[in-house]
This record gives sequence, C-alpha cells and structure tokens, in this order.
Amino acid sequence: EQFRRSHEQEPTDPGPLSNLGATYAERAAIFRELGKKESAQKELDQAIDNFSQALGQYPDYLEALLGRGETRMRFEELDAALQDLLTAQRVAPRDPRVEYRLGGVYERLAERAASGNNIASAREYLQQAERSYGRTLRVWPQDPRALLGRGRVRHRLWQLAQSHGGTKNDPSLVKQAIADFDAAEAWGAGKLGRDALAGLYSQRADLKAGSGREDEAIVDYQLATQQGGAGASIHLRLGWARLLDTLSAEKQFDQALQGSDQLNVRQQAEAYNGRGYAEALLGKDTKACADADAAVKLAGGRWQVLYNAATVYAVATGIAEYELQDSKLADARAKRTLDLLRKAIGLGLDKDIIRQDRAFVSLKHRPEFQAMVE
Repeated sequence: EQFRRSHEQEPTDPGPLSNLGATYAERAAIFRELGKKESAQKELDQAIDNFSQALGQYPDYLEALLGRGETRMRFEELDAALQDLLTAQRVAPRDPRVEYRLGGVYERLAERAASGNNIASAREYLQQAERSYGRTLRVWPQDPRALLGRGRVRHRLWQLAQSHGGTKNDPSLVKQAIADFDAAEAWGAGKLGRDALAGLYSQRADLKAGSGREDEAIVDYQLATQQGGAGASIHLRLGWARLLDTLSAEKQFDQALQGSDQLNVRQQAEAYNGRGYAEALLGKDTKACADADAAVKLAGGRWQVLYNAATVYAVATGIAEYELQDSKLADARAKRTLDLLRKAIGLGLDKDIIRQDRAFVSLKHRPEFQAMVE
C-alpha cells in the first residue's frame, strides 16, 4: 500500500539526494583508505541517510537503490546490500547494472560463508553470482568487468571443488573460466586496471597449472607480477608451476629415451642432457651428472652437447657446494664443468654464451672459470 501511494503523490526530485549520497560514499571510501575509521563511518552514515531519504520520497527510485546497495556492499554490510539490490531487481528486472552488482554481493557472501567453513552456502552464493553475471552479459556481451567477474566465480568454484570435494579438474568448468578470462582480457584493453589484470592473470594461471598446462601458467603468473601482483601467494604459485613444469619435462625426456631407437645419436644425447638438467633442478644431482656423462659419451664431438652437459654439471656443482657443503665433490664437479666448456670452446662455442648463462653462477667466484671466459 505504501509502495502504491508513492506513485500517487508528487514527490520532490530524489535525484539530488541520491547524488549527494554517492558523494558521501566516495568520501567514506577515501577516509577508509587513509585509515580514518571514525571519519569514514560518519561519511558512510551520511551516504546511507541521503539514499534513504531519496527512497523515502520514491521507494522504487532505481539510482538510490543501486547507490545504497553498492555503498553497503563496499563497507561489508552484505545482507542489507543484498536486500537493496533484490529490490532493485524487482524494479528493473532486466537492468544489467543491477545484475552486475548482485554478482558482486553474492561473491562476497560466498567468501564470508567459506571463511566460516559453510562450504555448501558458499557454493550456492557462487552459483547465484555466476547466474547474475550471466544475465549481465546477455545485455552487455562484451563487458570486461562482467566477464572477469564470471571467470573469477568459476575459478572459485573450481578451487572449492579442489579443496572440499566435488568434481576435481572439471574440464568444462576450467574451460569456461579460461574462456571468460580470455574474453575479459581481449575486451578489457585500456578498461581494466592493473589490479584487475593481475587478478585475471593469476587466476587464469591457476586453472592452467591445475589442468597440466604449466608452461602457459608460468607466462600468466609472470604477467600477473608485471601488473603489480607481487603478493607472496603469486610467487608461491609461480614457483610450483615452474616445479611442475620441470617434473613434466623430466617425464617427457624419460619417454623420449624409452623410444631412443627412433632418435638419432645427437637427439639421444640431448634427451640425456635435457633429463639431466631437469634432474639437477629437482635436486637429483647424482642422476643428473650420470645423464650428462651419457650424453657426452654418445656425441662428445659436438660443442652443443658438451655445453649442455656443462650446464648440468654447473647446477650439480652448486648443489654440492651450497646444499651438501661438500667442497671436495664441488671441486670435482667444477673441474668437470670447466673441462667440458674448454672442449666446447675448442669446437666453436662462443664465450659470450657462457658469460650470459645463469647456469654457471656457482662457478663465477672461481678464478679458473673467470680466466676461461675472459
């Protein structure tokens, strides 16, 4: 009845009140960033009050519903924000702005539920968010924020399946999430900020790493760091992606050597060197050196084979010196590295290649190495 009467009366224009509410909301956000909690709360109260006054005059004034709902969401008054936005949805059921904000509220409600270990509710909220972003994209099919939001939600659903049961590595969910992130990247050029792009790249990298695409994941993690995503978690995930990529490489070289009758001599030698280098990076230094020796035995007349074997021994030297703290073993491996490099130089290896290769960092303090590359 009150809603009906609001249409029969002649309310004053609620627009200025709503605009004033938005101004207070922005000021509240600024004070919060500055750590001035009391000032932020005061501005927030003013913002809510102005939006509420506008709605008191015109209960279905969409801009005020959106403004109050978004303000409450930004300041974690999530239940009240949801009610405002559901009212806005009833007022304007096809408005993509409403659906986009609903997606954001459902996302935050999901995180709140997950933090309280209510995983079932978290999943339900995420599914609601996925639908809201989907309805946004029916009207704005190329909106990068909605694409990013839906990709982010699908990434979170995938994470919950990984950590709390469900269908692990669901190919369709992973594929859909990556497609959303790809589209957001394509349509968001010049529109998405650095934080949004960092999130996009890191979450897309998670999905790729989890589906066996470690090499692509490494590229995305690096892109995330370039956009300012320098948090410890990104570096942790980048480290695991690189490790998984090394494990994958070791396995690929194993398979290559199992079919060695299909490889020529040089290819067999490079397979041994490749597996040896992967083993060295994984700390399997004794096996790594044995593989390097096998490569040299097969094709020691090629400088490329000698050089790659030297890189394996160089990494193994560092393990002996710094991890095992076995100076005698480190000296023996360093000597073998230098012998291999001298032979490779004699066969045409450019010393600049050695100087630029980080594999030899463990030898740079040795005078004999310094003399050789001068």
